[in-house]
Amino acid sequence: MYAHLAITGDLSQHKNWSERLEKYEQSNEIEATSDAQRRALLRNNDAWKKIRMASWLGANWTALVGSVGTAWLMYEYAVGWGFGWLAAASFALPMPIAWAVSRKTFQKGAARIMGFLGRKPTTTKRMIGLMEGTAWSAGAGFAFGFTLVFLQGLISWFMTPAPTLWLELYYDVVNALWCGAVAGTLSVGLGPLLCRKAPADAALPEGEKEWLSLPEAP
Repeated sequence: MYAHLAITGDLSQHKNWSERLEKYEQSNEIEATSDAQRRALLRNNDAWKKIRMASWLGANWTALVGSVGTAWLMYEYAVGWGFGWLAAASFALPMPIAWAVSRKTFQKGAARIMGFLGRKPTTTKRMIGLMEGTAWSAGAGFAFGFTLVFLQGLISWFMTPAPTLWLELYYDVVNALWCGAVAGTLSVGLGPLLCRKAPADAALPEGEKEWLSLPEAP
C-alpha cells in the first residue's frame, strides 16, 4: 500500500485503502469481543478513534525506546564485533512485530478502561482507572521489550552462537525479561493516556451496524 503511494503518489486511493483496512480491523475486534459493553464501545466510531489513537501513541513511544537500544546493538555488532552494517541491520527486523504486540496491548487496555469509566465516571472510578491504565501501560512496555529482545536474541545466535540451543534460549529469555522490565518501567507514565471516558453516544443498540458501511472505491 505504501509502495503504491510512493510510486504513484495517488493520495485518494491510499486514503481509501487505509479507511477500508481500519474498518476491517474494527470489525474483527468486535467479532473477537464477547463483552457486550466493550462491543458497544468498539462499534462507536468516536470511541474507536480514541482507543486507536491511545494505542498508536503508546506503541510509538515503546518503539522510540526500542529504537535506541536497537541502534546501540547494531553498532556493537557492526563495528565492535566486525559483522558489518548489513548483517547488523537484521536486528531491526523484529521491530514491527514488537510494535504490533505493544499496540495490541495498549488497545485492549484502552478499551477495557473506557468501558469501566463509562460516560460519566466518578472520582473513585477515575482513580481506579488511572491505576489500571498504569498497569496496562507497564504491561504493554514489557510486552514490547520482551518480544523485541527475545527475537533479536534468536537473530544473534547466527552471529555469536551459544554452545547449545538450550543455553541460547536461556540467555535470550533472561535478557528479554530484563529489557522487558526496563521498557515497562519507561512506559508507566503513559497510564493517563489510556484513561479516556466513553463518548456520550457510545451505548448504541445491539443491532446498529452503520459503521460497517465501507468507503466506496474510486
